Amino acid sequence: MRERTQRRQRIAASALAVLLAGCAALPPLSPRPPCHALADTDGTALARLFAAARAAHPGESGYALFDDGRASATTRFDLAAVAERSIDLQTFAWSDDVMGGATWSALLGAAARGVRVRVLVDDVALDGRARLPCRPNLEIRVINPFAQRRFRLFELLRRFATLDRRMHNKLYVVDGQVAFVGGRNVGDAYFGLGRRYNYRDLDVATVGPVVAQAEAAFDAYWNSARAYPASAFCDASPAVRARVERGIDEAIARSLIVYPYPIDGGREGSLGRLAAVRDRLCWGPGEVVWDRPERLVEGARVEGPPAVALRALAEATRREVTIESPYFVPSDDLLGIAALRARGVPVRILTNSLDSTDHVPVFVGYQRSRRELLESGVELHEVRPDAASRALYTTAPSSESRLGLHAKVEVFDRRTVAIGSFNLDPRSHYLNTEVLLVAHSPELAERTLALLERDFSLDNAYRLVLGEHGGIAWVDVERGRLHRTGFEPHAFLRRLIVILLSLLPIDGFV
Repeated sequence: MRERTQRRQRIAASALAVLLAGCAALPPLSPRPPCHALADTDGTALARLFAAARAAHPGESGYALFDDGRASATTRFDLAAVAERSIDLQTFAWSDDVMGGATWSALLGAAARGVRVRVLVDDVALDGRARLPCRPNLEIRVINPFAQRRFRLFELLRRFATLDRRMHNKLYVVDGQVAFVGGRNVGDAYFGLGRRYNYRDLDVATVGPVVAQAEAAFDAYWNSARAYPASAFCDASPAVRARVERGIDEAIARSLIVYPYPIDGGREGSLGRLAAVRDRLCWGPGEVVWDRPERLVEGARVEGPPAVALRALAEATRREVTIESPYFVPSDDLLGIAALRARGVPVRILTNSLDSTDHVPVFVGYQRSRRELLESGVELHEVRPDAASRALYTTAPSSESRLGLHAKVEVFDRRTVAIGSFNLDPRSHYLNTEVLLVAHSPELAERTLALLERDFSLDNAYRLVLGEHGGIAWVDVERGRLHRTGFEPHAFLRRLIVILLSLLPIDGFV
């Protein structure tokens, strides 16, 4: 009887906490002076490493593609190992997993050497009970935070117009000399470490003038009124703080035990690997295009600069367009695909299949447009969850592991590459903030297309074609033989979910 009474009391307390969440308020922001990227980093080891290459390409930027998670993670940690002045990391999601722990290890190691480390993370993908370290030379800010750290539903309903807008940007800048731009968040699935599910993702390391543009984008969010210090949501009592820090150190140690990639080969080893990155750079003009953080405040649904830039690139295209977008909702023709086809420009698109996507509601918006895309002549492909390329993007692939697309890249006329956090869906166009690198380099475009060719192959993706009686058929290769089916592959239960979701008014919010 006593246990039943206590259980009821706990339930009542939880319900009260949920109800009170709707009345919670964010803590007031204390006045703070603007903080900007460090300008005097030309004497750092990274500056010296890339100095000759930059001098040989005045006014241009250098680009190195990272096709797999292992190389991307190793290069990020090599940059942290040789950093001398600053590290700025901006991400939408930070998972409490192996990659999350290994990343904290690299950043805290740099901070312990006196490197200024700034971490900017969106709150929606943070666990409300997430443990964030508090160490010298490290500052963490949370963008567009919930006032309630655990019970968020009522607050979301009360402040939906603001909390539905999220910072989706991903940047990683070291010593003001090298910047990573792309789709990867901090988490196992983005770097091939997931047990059941991994992403085919793509990012690019850059040097040259675009790095300063990336730093300017980071600073705008860092100094935004929507960026709250993580310390504002932490228990500041010494005993609790000490216990939290011990837990963080223990979690990091556990992560490093199972982390499978090189992480501590010494400073010279890191510089040697970074020299190899330098030697494979492609060069050309470029720019970083980004949404202003003011977009996070409730307002009109208008296109931001990344959307405008992509539309302009599409309008100027005359030969061909190749697109990879994991979340693709073309109902509003946001990239002007109809106009491209009307001009006779070939358009080739790869997106997630129903069985490979991690976001079924987005798929609902996409599948309504498939027949129209095919009828207009678009070459349409969907990722196979059992793609042969899983072996490239997954550390320990098994028959149960699935692959999904997360790369966000467009190649225009084999001359210009756009890569970043931007999805071809209404959320990226109208609600979230995004960052996009536009590189005008035929060499980079050819290298990118060479990587994408593998993704479009029939052992890695379905080719969609118009079937009999106006239906859609999926074509792939099984055991070396061409296979064709008129049903959504491998996704019976998800088909039912799609039917139910199709009845809901979710357009524009997925």
